Amino acid sequence: MKRKTSTRLHTPLKKAEKMLPTIEVSVLKLQIWQQALEILDETEIEIEEESLDAIRAVTKFNKDYHHMCYIFYKTLDELEQMGCIIRDLDEGLVDIRTTIAKKEIHLSWKVGEKHIEYWHDPIGNPDVRNKIITLPDIDSKLNLKIKKK
Repeated sequence: MKRKTSTRLHTPLKKAEKMLPTIEVSVLKLQIWQQALEILDETEIEIEEESLDAIRAVTKFNKDYHHMCYIFYKTLDELEQMGCIIRDLDEGLVDIRTTIAKKEIHLSWKVGEKHIEYWHDPIGNPDVRNKIITLPDIDSKLNLKIKKK
């Protein structure tokens, strides 16, 4: 079965907002799995006595490690299929691709933020997070009302 993939998946802001709970849970899981994988990756197993039990223990360790890798990358793939780009997993920083007035931008969201309030140009510096209200004609383009503080 062929899997349909899109290299240009764009998610409207309203839909991205609704996806935030799912995105947040997935990012938090990825962070936990990444930490566990780093610990396991640094683990060295030495067998003093080659017995069937020792060999089976090593095999189980490797099987569990690779299963965890599989789960990690499956979750990452699911996020990417939703239009998400993990910008910095340690920080929980996620970009979500969208189009405003025929121009591609990246919505910028971080774990813990209640709403998507930032964006950046995909070609520019991703560390520069601009407020969404700085987008031209924000109300008509996104059909979104943002309360100004």
